[in-house]
Amino acid sequence: MPQPGPSDLPAQPKPPLAAYGGGRIIEGSTPHRLIYFTFDDGPDRRTTPLLLDRLDAVGVKATFFLTAGRIANSSGIERLQAELAREIVARGHAIGNHTVDHLQLPLLTDAEAIEQVVRAERIFDRVLGFHP
Repeated sequence: MPQPGPSDLPAQPKPPLAAYGGGRIIEGSTPHRLIYFTFDDGPDRRTTPLLLDRLDAVGVKATFFLTAGRIANSSGIERLQAELAREIVARGHAIGNHTVDHLQLPLLTDAEAIEQVVRAERIFDRVLGFHP
């Protein structure tokens, strides 16, 4: 009996997150069913409050990888975003260090990459009282 060719096979459904082009699905074994939500490069006063409300509504916690320069408290917008960062923590979400300036670390020297992370930690300590 001949083997079916690619055009004979049923179409495979797209993964549920296929619409989120920049996202990444990692599969592995765990004793629990687990989905890990992460959000990149915030907080943003236009989107973070709604996102927090939606996560709360369904009882989901996430990790927010924050760019420390966005919450450095040196301007009015940064102060508002610092308040959002504190709100993220107050609602029980985790914070991740996304450096100060969201630079591509592989393009930096080791010293420059370390400086980005260490400076971000100092900002997180000052604004949030801890660093990720």
